[in-house]
This record gives sequence, structure tokens and C-alpha cells, in this order.
Amino acid sequence: MAQQIGSQSWDTDVLIVGAGPVGLTLACELLRRGVSCRLIEQLETPYTIVRAHALQPRTLELFDRMGLIEPVLRQGGEVPPWYLYDGQKRVGELGFAPLKQEPYPGMWFIQQPTVEHILHERLQELGGNIEYSHNLTQLQNSPNGITATVVAPDKTVELRARYLVGCDGGHSTTRHLLGIPFTGKTLPGLLLIAEVDMDWARSRNRAHIWLHPNGLFSATFIEEVGKWQLVVAAPALSREQVPTASLDLFQQLFQQRTGDMHTRLSNPSWTSVFAINQRLARNYRQEQAFLAGDAAHVHSPAGGLGMNTGIQDAYNLAWKLALVIKDRAYPALLDTYEEERRPVGELLLQATEANTTVALSGNAGMRFMRDHLLLPLTRLPALKRKATQRGAQLDLNYRTSSLARSDELSNVKTAYSAAYLQNKLLQLVTPTLLQAGDRAPDGTCLQALDHNATSLFQEMRGTSWHLLLFAGRPGPRPYIQGLIGLAQQIEARLGAWSSEVLPLLIISSYQQLRAHNWPGKVLLDPEGRLHKRYGAQGQALYLVRPDGYIGFRGFPGRPEALFDYLDTIFLPPQISPTKEEAHV
Repeated sequence: MAQQIGSQSWDTDVLIVGAGPVGLTLACELLRRGVSCRLIEQLETPYTIVRAHALQPRTLELFDRMGLIEPVLRQGGEVPPWYLYDGQKRVGELGFAPLKQEPYPGMWFIQQPTVEHILHERLQELGGNIEYSHNLTQLQNSPNGITATVVAPDKTVELRARYLVGCDGGHSTTRHLLGIPFTGKTLPGLLLIAEVDMDWARSRNRAHIWLHPNGLFSATFIEEVGKWQLVVAAPALSREQVPTASLDLFQQLFQQRTGDMHTRLSNPSWTSVFAINQRLARNYRQEQAFLAGDAAHVHSPAGGLGMNTGIQDAYNLAWKLALVIKDRAYPALLDTYEEERRPVGELLLQATEANTTVALSGNAGMRFMRDHLLLPLTRLPALKRKATQRGAQLDLNYRTSSLARSDELSNVKTAYSAAYLQNKLLQLVTPTLLQAGDRAPDGTCLQALDHNATSLFQEMRGTSWHLLLFAGRPGPRPYIQGLIGLAQQIEARLGAWSSEVLPLLIISSYQQLRAHNWPGKVLLDPEGRLHKRYGAQGQALYLVRPDGYIGFRGFPGRPEALFDYLDTIFLPPQISPTKEEAHV
């Protein structure tokens, strides 16, 4: 049924093209926020080939916010260690060092089809569905909305939507119809992949990797399909030399790379051969249309970041679309999607190309450095932790975004207060101190009223922003009363939109709250761990966005700075934006 809003009529708020993990994440998050969407997919049935194997800790945090972490953890497992071989001799083992401070300390081994199944179930719970065998063929994109021609098995229809998001992969029809350039390069060599049966007795709980002068060869057992996935690097081959990947070719490469002349490969469920493309869309937005996931960036699979980055694209865009569509935020909020996510895509291409050069190179000098210098170094605990942290995507930040703002100076009365000076000193001696644009970290605490154990992430689940009000050291009643007053001012200022920003008062002693009759949520941090992790020696506030990044960082002593920040994002209640009013 078409929606009539003002003089415009739409069949749906958002048309999503492509029902992989990116499109499914976007659809679930829009529906969870009360925004209508239609999700179309050109395939006839769900995609079952395993292209991606793991979720990074940052993506697990988003699934936690979505309320999906339990099935993800239940249906996955820890990433297996990698056994390294030179022929028949095992020469080493690679593993990952857990990030002990984090709720999800490392990659989680779960296959893409399983992730899609979990998301599809949630989509259905939210009242959505996938429209299979629907092909986007034409597109009209204007500031007033989208008109899309979609060919279904029994009809051709025109759909009108306020926005369209292309999540339709590296060969994106959406990107092609929008005419957005997809620039980059093709790396030398090929990757060959197959899923097969193998009559050997090697452990299924390990990944097996052979270091060979002609390129790496890996074998990993995929529990969901009951087969071994083989990945072969062929840096010296071209598509002209290997147009297709047959079982016989994989048998030949297996024997060459491993020296195992007895194990037989059989019953392939699929095989593939492809060149490694590194490409990035020139822009992620064009008027009312957006690109996300592989439609915006394709790259080497080295590092396991593709599915994860796409899911994070979708989450970033979903909360912004919802606020704008519901007339709670200025439309220019949507410009920050490309502003924030395209630089992440650029970093992704740089990192995966470097990983590919090291891991798959056919250069003798590079192989020697990899096998005799880099691999031994990765056994050192400190470097293991560094590698795990980098791959976890927890260090990605939006510090340069227009949505990241810090109020470094309070007003004249408090600019040189002990709390302010202490904070400035911490910034000088602790360069890792949290800044606006950083991911907001987790930490354990207690629910103040009943002293039940909880965590900050548990308390921030949902779709809202959260205003973290740190009380600092125990102080007199006015000290706490000022924080409570600020929370009440925010609620009054947002009016009908007040549910979009939820305050969390974080105190170090329950005595700080006694005699205060405040119905809001209070967390107790008796050992000061949360205060320390956020660098809150005195009073401090952090406004955390719906995607878990810090939007604003400041001091409660000057609420005007926070009010100004909120005013650049949120519309006054009941006011709809005009084009001239839109700003961030």
C-alpha cells in the first residue's frame, strides 16, 4: 500500500537491492526503528556458497546491539588456530591473542550463510520478507525520491521510494544504473577456491596452510556444509591460463603444494577461480540513492574484513535514514554516511592489498621475509595482540567526521577547575584517551538500585543515543544534582524526541545518589574502572551514537556546547525540514 506524505506518495520508505548480510542488516535495523522497507533479491533462493567465514569483534558488538548475539555465539565458534606446513613437515602454528578487556575478545568463526539465516529470521520476526527473483532494471533518481523498475517472475512493476540502497555486490546493478565510477586495479595472479570431500585424517578443528614457492595452499573444514574449503594462491597464473577450476586441477595443485600423493579430493559442491580486484566507488551517495557493502568496495579476501565492513556500512546508514525519514533529524545527516564510511573503505583496500602482497606473493624475496621474519615475529604475544586488535576493527574511528565534536573548554568558571586541568594533563600523557569519533568501549558495572552485575554495552542495547554522565569522585549533593539537572534539560529540550537520547548516570559511590529522587537509569562503578576507561577523573559526559561511537565529548559545566551539538542534528519537535534548513 502506498504511503501518502504531504504531496508525495511512496510504495515504501526505503527500497533495498540485494539480500545478502548487508541488505538484511539494513532491513532489520530500519524495521526495528519503525521505518518501512522492501528488500528485493535477484536470486531465486538464499545464497548457500560460503564466501565469508568470520565476524570481527566490532561486528559482534553491533549484533549485540541488535539483540542477535546469542544465536550468533551459539551457531559459531572460536576461530581455529592455523597449522603451517612445508610439505609434510609442520613448521609452526598461528593463533590469535584474546583482547581481554573486550566483551568479544576475538574473531568468531561463523559462515556467511549462517549469518544470513540468523538475520533472515529476525527480518521475519519484524514483519519483513525477501522478495526473491526480483531484478532492478531501471532507475530514476531525483531529490524528490526514487522510481525503480523491477522485473519479477510474473510482472514488471514501478516502485516509488523515498530512498534506495544498493547492497547488490561487486557487480552492482544499482551502481551501474547510477553511473557511479568503480575505480581501482586488479592484482597479479589468481585465487582458486573449492569445497570438496577429502579422505584424510587431519584435524577438522585446525586450518591447515602450506607454504610453497608457487603460492599458499589452505584447507579449512566447514562444519555447516560438511566439506573442506580449499583456497589456492596462484600468483603466476592468469585467467587465460586457468579459465575454469576443475577437480582435477585442484587435485594436481594439492599434490604439488603439499607433497601428499595419497589423499583424494572428491564430490566438489562448487569451484571458483577469480582475479583479485581492489575497487572503490567514487561516491557512496547520489541524491536519494546509496551504496553499501561490496557495491561500494571490493577487495582481496585476505584479512576477513569484507562481510564485516559491509554490515558496519549498513548499520551506520540505518540509524541515520531512520532519524531523517521520521522527521527527527535534518536531511544533511545522511551526507555523513559517505563522509564516515568511504574513508573506511579506502583503509580497507590498503590493508587487504598489503595482506595479499605478504601472504600470496610469488616474489622470492617477499616469500623469504614472510616465512623467516614475519611469521616467527607473529608468535610473540605482543605482536599477536597487535594483530588481533587491528583485525578486530575496534580502532576504526570517525574523529574527522562532522558528527564528532569535543568541548575542550568549559566556561570561565570551570575552564581551569581541577577536573578540567586533570583531564588536559591526561590527554598529554595518555595519547590513547578517548576522543569524539572513537568507539565507545565496554566495561563492567552494577545496577545501582539492586547491585546486579551488568555492563555498559548491556545497558546501551537498543536504537537510541546514550548520554553517559560520569560523576567522578564522591562529592556533595549539588555535584550530582547538576548532572541530573542536565539530563532533565535534555529531555525537555528534545520534547517528543526525548526517547532518542537516554541518559545513564554513572556514579562511583551509592552515597552520591542518596536523597536524590531521579527515575533515570543509574550505574554504580565502585572500583572506578569505567571512569578510568573513559578518562573521567572528574565530571565528564559522553554522548554515544546509536552505532556505539562517541558523537560528543565534554564537561557538564557548559551544557550549551552539548545543546548546540544536538541542535545541529535533531529537528525541533513537530518541525519538518525544508531544503534551506537542512544542516549538520
